[in-house]
Amino acid sequence: MRSDSSCFACVTLQFVQMALVAVVTGMFWFQRGQDYTLQGAADTLGLLFFECLFASFQALFAALFT
Repeated sequence: MRSDSSCFACVTLQFVQMALVAVVTGMFWFQRGQDYTLQGAADTLGLLFFECLFASFQALFAALFT
């Protein structure tokens, strides 16, 4: 069984990982989709798709390797 400190370390690591991915993707998609065109909507949809896939695969791999 894990101790409380190792669970805290895992949660902290997951939080830092999600925060870094959010910052990097935010820099890539900064000011994209502000124009009200089809290309702007596609850029915003691409960001949402990536974020959903990242969160889903992170949960999947956590379940597989735990």
